[in-house]
Amino acid sequence: MIDPDVDPVLTFDEVDVLLDDARRVDSAGNRPSNVATAASWVAATAYVARDVVQESGRWWRCEVAGTSGATEPEWPDLTGRPVGATQVVDNDVVWVDNGGPWSPTWDLRSAAFEGWMRKAGKAAGRFNFQTDGQSFERGMTHAQCIAMADQYRRRGVGSIPITTP
Repeated sequence: MIDPDVDPVLTFDEVDVLLDDARRVDSAGNRPSNVATAASWVAATAYVARDVVQESGRWWRCEVAGTSGATEPEWPDLTGRPVGATQVVDNDVVWVDNGGPWSPTWDLRSAAFEGWMRKAGKAAGRFNFQTDGQSFERGMTHAQCIAMADQYRRRGVGSIPITTP
């Protein structure tokens, strides 16, 4: 969708950032931070806002930063409750239900738009010139990248779930 290997080139790291930024909440309301590698809750630990822990088959996002209690809080049964509607107070920390496991979902149109805009930025310094009766249209690369970005911008936003085995 962005021809990363075609001039102006995007590095693997740049493409990774584009894909990371394109992650979206899945159709069940589960957030991209709800992955198996999330840490478990730890007693007497400083947590900052947006930290995520995994407990009792759910993920919990730190809403109010602070230090967790000496004993683990009681994580409630969330059956039938919408994601984000339940809070747990844990000493200074306030945890908010962050949902269940995330089904990988990306807005690839947004990623393609941003990719073409990055390529346009790399081509912005190019210019057209003439010499010895020849014309060089190097500035057209920038214009073409902007035109491609505009195509993805006009298509709107749409999330695409990716099912993993």
